[in-house]
Amino acid sequence: MEVARSHTTRLLGRIQIVKTFAIPKFICKASLISFSEDLIKDVRKLLYGFIWKGNDKIKRTALINDIENGGLKMLDIQSMILSQRVVALKRFIEDYNSPWKSVLETVLGDIGGKSILCCNFDTRKLPIYLPDFYKECLDAWSYVSTTNVVSYDDVVNQTIWNNKFILTENKSCYIKHLAVHGIVKIGDLISANGRFLESEKLLQARLSPVHVFKLIGIVNSIPNKWKLIIKQSQQHICRPSNDTFQINIENATVSVLKVPSRMLYNELKRTN
Repeated sequence: MEVARSHTTRLLGRIQIVKTFAIPKFICKASLISFSEDLIKDVRKLLYGFIWKGNDKIKRTALINDIENGGLKMLDIQSMILSQRVVALKRFIEDYNSPWKSVLETVLGDIGGKSILCCNFDTRKLPIYLPDFYKECLDAWSYVSTTNVVSYDDVVNQTIWNNKFILTENKSCYIKHLAVHGIVKIGDLISANGRFLESEKLLQARLSPVHVFKLIGIVNSIPNKWKLIIKQSQQHICRPSNDTFQINIENATVSVLKVPSRMLYNELKRTN
């Protein structure tokens, strides 16, 4: 018993050294630059090699668990990196100016700027080039913000633009002229009797034939499963949704500005 307790104490000491001196330096760099999977793998190998003084003795997931769950509360590198990526975009939408924000605004300019964070996007489907670091940030954001589309409200509140399910030539789309006119969600295209392209908002916008033609293509690209949900609904009301920048935490959708980084890390550790 004493030997086991002494061994656990030594493990806890090495884990504390890693958490105090090694991981903060790594995460500081990870919040600024892209890290390859190979580099992350090598860092993990070094850290766990130090903890165990050789090869792993138990699964790393067990070591990462909280003490009450039989673990030793080692930090999960992958979850920490993902949380830093989300935090970077959280800073992007916070109300202060910075040169790096201007750079990112320029990168995202052709797909709506900050509004991309309200979209159900897939970076592989976006019609722009993304530097590696920004792509990783957006991928992390997508991971914690994607929701299942199963109900009528889910469908009509889907943002049309940059939607990974609404594709033209295998790419999502963004049309600034239509977005400026308030045509943002699928519900904006539906009339009170459930007909596409006959909504009051579209009629008031007085769109050109070119934009109407583009909207026809968008409607044709909406998944048939979603169209069926709309068709089967008895009431065609687009209930206003919360347009704040939201992510999913503990099975609830919340504003990212209200989520501390520790809670974000715990959620990513739970779901990874």
